Amino acid sequence: WSCAVTYYNEATKQNEKITVEAANGWNANWESAWRAFLQDLIQHVTDEGWKDYTYIGIDERGFSANAFNLIDSVLDIKGVPLKTAGAMDGFVDKRDLAMRLDVLSVGSIAVKAHPAEFEALRQERDELGLKTTVYTCTGHKPGSFSLSAPGESYWTMMYAYSVGGSGYMRWAYDSWVANPLED
Repeated sequence: WSCAVTYYNEATKQNEKITVEAANGWNANWESAWRAFLQDLIQHVTDEGWKDYTYIGIDERGFSANAFNLIDSVLDIKGVPLKTAGAMDGFVDKRDLAMRLDVLSVGSIAVKAHPAEFEALRQERDELGLKTTVYTCTGHKPGSFSLSAPGESYWTMMYAYSVGGSGYMRWAYDSWVANPLED
């Protein structure tokens, strides 16, 4: 959430933080740190036989051509980059980036707000063999939260199917507020 990478610098014996430059959202140190991580990750998942099942998940706040270009530039021994997955509401404004994801989850609120655009996007992605699902997250109603009416979770999954989604995703299933039974 902080758009920063913290690491231990063995030369200085200190923790150091690399942040994205506010001006353009990118800098050389940021790219260098991520490139090293992606190179090690792609080697590790290839060695373990997990490459076909591994995706780099990107939150829509991190969607940028620079991020996708970096991911696409780190290749395995067969010349293939890691797959990408991401959730976004702004698929209309960032359609070009939405098309770069192997698995795209579009928020149910955005699908309802832009049904024709979603259908066109979904059909184009289907033709390319790309997966498109629907998700709910904080603030979406109906939802799938502790305080949601029991039928809401079922409805969201059926809604995802009714608009042609190839699945349903509950965003941040592992992210909890301090007291989920009250908030």
